Amino acid sequence: MKGPSVEDVPMEPVRVWGVRLGSSDQEAEGLLSLESDAIVFALEDGDLRLPLDSVRKARRIRGSPVLTLDCDQEGQIARFAFFFVKPPSLKPTGRESKGRAKRRGTAYLVTRAPKTKELIAGWEQAIRDAVAARRG
Repeated sequence: MKGPSVEDVPMEPVRVWGVRLGSSDQEAEGLLSLESDAIVFALEDGDLRLPLDSVRKARRIRGSPVLTLDCDQEGQIARFAFFFVKPPSLKPTGRESKGRAKRRGTAYLVTRAPKTKELIAGWEQAIRDAVAARRG
């Protein structure tokens, strides 16, 4: 019995904010889409293509509007986070401490999570199914 194909799990492109974890880059706003051979994050200045064959893990962060992807890039694992809501600033404002700013940001994400839960769960499953279909 043949497994599902990417065509069996179509996902509408969705506006997200993405960041490569562990880098100093700021998040970038773009359009996330699932193609037959890659996950594409379309940005104004070019596309980030993550081949399905390179995806090692797709995971929805429970209680948050975030989907993470672990991909093999040149023998190293690259981690990406896609926020399905605009991420909060984690920089302290005024006399706020770094810890308080981080807690404020976390609280913001937690309050937005219920509105995006099903969408992110759908993306997580679609990516897992597409990766499984590519691997046969």
